[in-house]
Amino acid sequence: MKKILLLSFLILFSIPAFAGVEGDATDQEKSAGQTFMPLALDFGMDDYVFATRTTPISILYEYIPKGQNLKSWNDMATMTMYAPSKQSEEMLSKIIQSTMKALKGNIKNSKVYGSGSKKVGFVEYVIGTGAIQEHNLNMTWLVAPYTVGSFQIQKRGGAPSEETKEKFLELVNKTAKQEQLK
Repeated sequence: MKKILLLSFLILFSIPAFAGVEGDATDQEKSAGQTFMPLALDFGMDDYVFATRTTPISILYEYIPKGQNLKSWNDMATMTMYAPSKQSEEMLSKIIQSTMKALKGNIKNSKVYGSGSKKVGFVEYVIGTGAIQEHNLNMTWLVAPYTVGSFQIQKRGGAPSEETKEKFLELVNKTAKQEQLK
């Protein structure tokens, strides 16, 4: 729980102001990706490899284990940060709902903990086929005041290990409990 509180504090003070277009992240936005290394490291992702703007209001950070690369990875962690907004509670609900809707038919497990700004969404899903089929574990929550984040573990070539699933669900449960204490 201390790690989640520390990450929330670091996020609040290290995420640059969002204002831009899709494409390359600025140097300041790229450096903010280091903030999430402790979370990525917990899942064996020790190489911060990529940052990009996926929309004008979101930035995606990607992490993989050393020895893998972006073209042929088997394991990846991603963190997507959405622009700070006074409507963050509404944005959080919309992101959770749209994720569930977009993945309809691919979801293996899902749950929403809490309500309002204390909401934490979890979804496990599978997308793609063949060698690029991905098994994903995703958590979406309010990572800092007015800032929605989505953390995801992705695995190609099979499902994440039971140990990884248990660790991820433990993270989700701890985050949900922390949110209820705010």
